[in-house]
Parts: sequence; C-alpha cells; structure tokens
Amino acid sequence: MKSIKTKFIFFALVLIILSLVFPLYFLISQFRENFNQRSVIMLEATLDLLNYTIDNAMLQGEQKNIQEMVEELGKRKGMDHIRIISPDGFVKYASARDEIGTGLHDIHDTLNPDSLLNDKISLLNENEYHAFAPILNGQKCRGCHTQNKIIAYLDVGANLTPAETKFYTGTRHMIFLGIAILLIIAAGFYFIFQSFINKPLQKLIHAMREVKSGNLSAHLAVQRDDEFGTVNRNFNLMVDRLHDSQEEISKLHFQQLQHADRLITLGELTSETAHEINNHTAIIMSRADYLSFEAGVSSGISSYTEDINVILSQTEKISEITRNVLKHSKKTEKNFEDVDLAEVVENTLGTLQPILRKRKIELSKSILPGSAVVKGDSLQLEQALTNLVINSLDAMEAEGNLQISLTAENDSFIITVSDDGSGIDDSIKDQVFSPFFTTKTGGKGSGLGLYIVKNICKNHNADISMDSKKGDGTTFRISFNKKSL
Repeated sequence: MKSIKTKFIFFALVLIILSLVFPLYFLISQFRENFNQRSVIMLEATLDLLNYTIDNAMLQGEQKNIQEMVEELGKRKGMDHIRIISPDGFVKYASARDEIGTGLHDIHDTLNPDSLLNDKISLLNENEYHAFAPILNGQKCRGCHTQNKIIAYLDVGANLTPAETKFYTGTRHMIFLGIAILLIIAAGFYFIFQSFINKPLQKLIHAMREVKSGNLSAHLAVQRDDEFGTVNRNFNLMVDRLHDSQEEISKLHFQQLQHADRLITLGELTSETAHEINNHTAIIMSRADYLSFEAGVSSGISSYTEDINVILSQTEKISEITRNVLKHSKKTEKNFEDVDLAEVVENTLGTLQPILRKRKIELSKSILPGSAVVKGDSLQLEQALTNLVINSLDAMEAEGNLQISLTAENDSFIITVSDDGSGIDDSIKDQVFSPFFTTKTGGKGSGLGLYIVKNICKNHNADISMDSKKGDGTTFRISFNKKSL
C-alpha cells in the first residue's frame, strides 16, 4: 500500500463494491426472500388441504379414497410429490404409486421422522421446496387411534417455477459474473493508471534523480496537453534555468578565483614592496637620525633641525604603514588571546589613514576609556573592521563623514561604524552578508567583504547588525558579549 497505483486500485474497487455489490446483494436477498415466502405459502396451503381432506375421509370412513385424493393433488401444476408415511417409516399413500410400501430412508436419506415433531419447510435442492410435517393424534381421531401421539407424516414437495429456478441458478452465475467484472475493472484501472499516470510519473522521478545526480541535460518529452504535459514543460523550464544558473555561477566562481589569485599575487608583491620600502626607510631614518645628532653639536647644520625632525617623523609614519602591511600579509593560524578592542580600532585606523586623507574623509572617533579586552584574534578583528571601513568609504566615495566608536552597554562591548553614504535599499538588506553579493559596479567589489566580516564575528561569538536607509547612510554594529569572553 505504499505505491499510489496500489492505493488507487484498492480504493476504486472498495468504492465499486460499496456502490454496486452491496445494493445488488440486498436486491438478490429480497428476491430470494420473496420466492421463499411464495413457496412456503404454497406448501402450507397444500398441507392444510391434505389435512382437511384426510380428516374428512377418516371421519366419513372413506379411507379408500385417500390414495385417489393424494394422486389428484399430486397432479397439480408445480407439485413434485405427495406422500403419507406411517410412524414406522413406510410409505402408505403416494402420488407415485410405485413408492407405496417403500421405506422413508429409501426415498430421503437425510430425514429422520423421530426428530420431526413440528412442520418443517425448506429448500431441499435447486429445484424443489420440501415440507415434512407430522399428522398428530387429535381429539377427534382418538376413537380409532388410541396408542400413538403421531398418526403419520406428510411428505410434500413442490417444484420451483422456471423463474425461480433461473433465479437460484442465476445467483451463482451473478456472483461469478460480479467477480469477473471486478477483475476486469481492476485490470482496466491498472492499465489506465499504468498508461496515463504511473509511466509519466516514473519518467518524472527518473529525470529528477538525474538532475539530483548533476545531469542538467535531463529533459522530459512534452507530447501531451494534460496535467503531465504541463508538469513536463515546467520541469524542462526549471532544468534549463538551473543549467543557466549553474553556468553563471561557474563563470562567476571562475572570475572570483581569478580575482582571488590576482589578490594573492598583489598581496605577495605588496609584501615584497613593503619589505623593500622598509629597508630603504631604515637607511633614511638612520641617516636622518645621524643628521639630527650632528645638528645638536654642529652650528653649521643646526638651522636644518626642524626639517630633519619632519623627515624623521614622516619616515616613521612610512615605516608604521609598511609594518602594518607586512603584519596583515602574513599567513597566521587562528590564535585567540586577550585583545584590547581599543588597540584594534587604533591599528585599523592607522593602516587606513592614507586612504582617509586621500579621499578627504572627515573621521570622528570615540574610544571607550579604560580597558575593553576580549578573547580573540587581533588580525581577524582588524580585518573585519577594515572591511567595514572600506565598505563605508566605497559608499561615500569622497568628502564624507565616517564615525567609529567603541562603547560599553550593559554586558557588551560595541564597535560602531557609521557613514553618510548612499545607504542600502530595503529590498536587498537581507542579502548583504551573502557570499559574492555586491552592489559595486565596474568590478570593484568581490562580494566577500561583509561575508568575511560575518564569519569573523561568528568565530568570536559576536553579533553583527546593520541599520541603513537609502540615501541616508549605513551603520554597522558589532556586539561582543562580556559574559562569553
């Protein structure tokens, strides 16, 4: 009963049986009951007539006429036989004279007169209703019959009419015919279901398994205009769209791999460049430091002391930038330790300071006084904050306002990054943290920045949320729970 085919045929046959077989059964039963009542009434009337005739004959002393009366009644239409049987089981009178004197068991091997004290009428076989009734020794009979309680037995048989015979024989035929019809209907349902439902369904299941295994070239033939034709057309359309989507995803994935490869190469070149710059910067700083020392002891170059200090200061800034580049270019394992979020903010802003100045971004910074220590990976947290700031810079383009704050609220440390950029449309807010999703044009964005930020927050058991309005800027909040630290 697990398959639709079995359920369909089973319940269809149940409905047919309930709607046809049971009503037909009750109709046949009613006809049988009517025929039975008619035959019983006929035999009862015959028994009453025999009893009346025998009583009159006995009372009038005309016992010799009983045989003639039995023969005359036996000739009536529908009568099979009439017998009067003595208590000891021998036939005394019979509509067929050759039965007179024979024993009851020679005629009926299933009847026992000793057990029949009341009238009994039944269907003896397919062609005859039978009555076997005792003639009791009544008050008016006791003048001649003084000994036995039963004087004799009446044995009467009535043939069924042709209609009744056909009915009883036809009942069995109808049962076999009904079974045959049910089998034919079941076979018809099976053929219909197999041809019009099961085969198309199996083809659809097979095609779906092919698609599940990765075969997006699987298609179904559209040769019908019924529901399965519609299903097949929609299935083919779905597979075509899946195929196109897979090609687009593969193309985009390849582009992202190429972009990532270029970024890796660029990172390696940047690391090498930063290392080389650091070497030359060290030489410049050492020479400038020597000149600063000489300016303090030699009047000839003392007038250049301020210039030398500017050179040292700017060279130190160059060295700090290259150190940050080298620190972020190293491949390090995740290492959770005590990290001060204030240092994370300061280091990130120090790295991005050249970009902020170049784009003329007005930076507002608010750092929580005191300690804001959490368990985490400083490089990952700086990467997350860097991605958020870069995202804000891209949204503002130039001459915007950037606000970064570190605050404490209840049991949480909160880093907030706000900008007054273009904002995000409500229709795509739920997609901004999805991988490869970007609104940037011209190949600027990889669509991985905010996805990486979300995963870094997840690694640190931190929650990130976004509040944005189209044309009115965006605010990101990263909340670190103190209790989980």
